[in-house]
Formats: sequence, structure tokens, C-alpha cells
Amino acid sequence: YLSERGSFLTVYNISNPTDPTLVQVLGTGIAPEGIVAIPSRNLVVTAEEEFGSFTIFEGVDGPWSPDADRPVLISASVDVPWCALSGLDDAGDGKLVGVGDSAFAPTKIFEIQTGSGFAALTTPVTLMREREEATYDGEGIAVDTSDIAPANPGWWIGSEGNAAFGEDDYLPNLLVQVDGDGEVLREVWLPEAIDSPDGGTIRSNGFEGVALSGDGRYALAPIQRQFAGESAAFTRIARVDLATLDCDGITCTGDWEFFMYPLDAIPAGATWVALSELSHIEDETYAVIERDNVAGGVVKKIYAFTLEGLSDGDTIQKALWVDVQDDFFPYEKVEGIAWADGELWVNMDNDCGESETVIVNYGALALPDVEPQPTPTATATATATATATATTVPPTTVPNTAVPTSTTQAPMPPNTGSGSAGGDAGALNAPLLLLGALAALGGVAIYGWRVRRPS
Repeated sequence: YLSERGSFLTVYNISNPTDPTLVQVLGTGIAPEGIVAIPSRNLVVTAEEEFGSFTIFEGVDGPWSPDADRPVLISASVDVPWCALSGLDDAGDGKLVGVGDSAFAPTKIFEIQTGSGFAALTTPVTLMREREEATYDGEGIAVDTSDIAPANPGWWIGSEGNAAFGEDDYLPNLLVQVDGDGEVLREVWLPEAIDSPDGGTIRSNGFEGVALSGDGRYALAPIQRQFAGESAAFTRIARVDLATLDCDGITCTGDWEFFMYPLDAIPAGATWVALSELSHIEDETYAVIERDNVAGGVVKKIYAFTLEGLSDGDTIQKALWVDVQDDFFPYEKVEGIAWADGELWVNMDNDCGESETVIVNYGALALPDVEPQPTPTATATATATATATATTVPPTTVPNTAVPTSTTQAPMPPNTGSGSAGGDAGALNAPLLLLGALAALGGVAIYGWRVRRPS
């Protein structure tokens, strides 16, 4: 049975036709419209309308278990609903912590138990603002290791605003500090000239994450796209000095710096390239997601950079760490990143049910060379930003320097999970996906499923 709106395939055991039993619910590409069984090859193929993709499932003997490096996210119980998981961070002890965006309200923070093929979301913490449940557009999360962490430390949330200046539904971009019980302690605002109820230069593509510096002094946020009137070749990494915060109740301002970030060229079929979540790696080194706005797309990359030696307004030198496009095809929203126990985790936002959620552990990757180098300064003006586009390092010349730290680490095959192994509608050459257990298709029993790549 296919669900077009839910983008999933359900598998039933019909060995007793009068009492069919649900076996598994499987993610497909977006908006599946057709299904065909190919018993001679133990295949089931679904065709999806949204992006012209196929999802191919292959039956094998025995029950299927997902790979621990590409686990299926599940609720620990029916009391733990979740969706639209946008931000990740390391929670320690083999766990991640995640937050969803405003598609799921009120805002909740989840622990994610890794280490097996099924990663359970547990212990949700609901955010409370002045004793009422709070909803933020949580695009990123960082465990609170700041200098101003409370005795019961919790997290920082990067909440995206909407640039609805002068409107009743205006929402600011905020860095939100909460304690371990989810109580909001501080909301840190951008400078008024950039984002305020009366106006600003930031657009609706604002904060897409949050990270804390290694020394605990700063909180950082990637700004998804350029300010109004500027070149699309640059955006910014914003950094606030937590020692300078001036608060009225929970509303705080502080001293901000903005570092210019050069974006990849916009590929054919896309209308923009932008940033998603940011993660602290070590010292002054950070990793950030850079992506286009096309499902499947071309730009789904993790870049590393350092702020060492840079001042307000300087241009960042980025280095490609890993290209994740294959693993998240045919989806668009690669939005979460965490450096956890020396391993890189990346996940996507499923827009609260539009598709499955994919999460991948890339393991221990050696950092590329991110030593600071002298670069031209790109100022915040539209003219200077456009000029800097021609003088800074062209994005197309940045080498891929991602190298596994161990030659024994098996590479992650693309699309190896309980979700879509989409392919171009013009060719059935996508990696094959996994089903879960007994099904009967046209009288041919298929027992379990394994992943393989076409020869």
C-alpha cells in the first residue's frame, strides 16, 4: 500500500488473506504514485511524482537490520512524537541531542541513542518561556558549555526569524539559552540595524544554527543567505561575545562580529546556495553545511573553516570536508550536523512528514587544512561584497581533502537505509534499498531485505 501524501510504502504479510498483518512502513521518494513487483528478481519498485525518482527494494533471506552508521530514527515510545529534526549536537555517552523547527510545536529537545541500527529518540524536554510552553524555529542546537552556563546547564538554540518587519507576526532571529529543564534563560538579539520589529537588513533566511567557541566566550550563528541588496556570493557567520551581554529580563543584546562567508556558485536548476547548521570541531575550527535549494541537487557539502586571526568583516577561507550529496539523494534539506566522540553525524529535516528522516555517521574524518590565510576583506555593503566575489578564492577551486583517519573504515554506500534510494527517472541505476521482513507479492514470498549496489 502506498501513501502519496505520507511518502511511504506499507508491507503486509498476507499468508492469511483474511487477516493481513502489518510488517513495516518504509520511506519512499516524495509523493509515490505507482508500484510494481518484479518477482523474478525479488524487486519492488515505486515511482515518485515530485522529482521523477524511483525507489528500488530488494528481498533477501532473513530479517533486516539497519546499519548503525545509517540508523533508522524511531520514537522510544508513543509518548515521544517528533518530526522536522533540524539541529544536532553531541550529548556524550554515545548520544546525540536534537531539536526540531517550528513545524513541531511546542519546541522540544530530544536525546538520540546511537550505536545500533535503530536510534531511539528519548526524554523530550519541552521549552518553557516565563512558565508557558514556547515555540521557536529551532534550526540548530549546542550543548551549553559557555562561560555563562547555569548550574543546571542545558542548551543553546538557534531560532530563525521571518523578517516580517512592522507586521504583527514578526519573529526575530534569536540565540536562546535554556537550562537543563528547558526554561528559557536568555534570548540574544541581533543589533537593531540588522533585525528589529521596525526593520532591518536581514531577510527571512536568517539564523540556521548555533555553536559555542571552544573557550566558552562566544556564541556563533550561520546566517543562511545574504542581507537585503547584497550579492548572493556571500553570507555571514555571526559571533556574539557573551561577556558583553546586557539583559532586560530574558531579552539581551551584546557585541556582535560578522565574518564574510563565500558561497559556492549557484548550480543550474537552483535559485540559491546557502548555509545550514554550524558545529564546533576544535579550537577555533568549525564545520558548516552548505546546500542548494534543489531536491537531490548538486551542493550538499560540509565545509570546515577557522576564525583564528580573523577580525570583524574579514572573509573566511573554507575547505571542503565531505560531499554528502549521494547519501541524501533525492532530498533537499540537509540541515543538521554534529561532531560527536570524534565522528561526524549529518541529518536532514523531513519537514514534519513530507519524507523520511535520513541520518548518517561519516565516522572519524581527518580535518582538511583550515589554517588561516590572508584574504581580501568583504564588507557588509552590497557594492563591496560584489567586488570581493571576484577577488576571493573561487568556490570551484576548493579541493576535496576529506580523508578517513583509518584505512580499515568501510566507506558508507549512498542511500543505505530504511528510506529512499532514489534514482533519476531516466535510469534504474539507483542503489537498492531495504525492506524489513515477510511479504507476499504475486504469490512469491520475500523474506527480509538487504542493500546492494547494481553491478
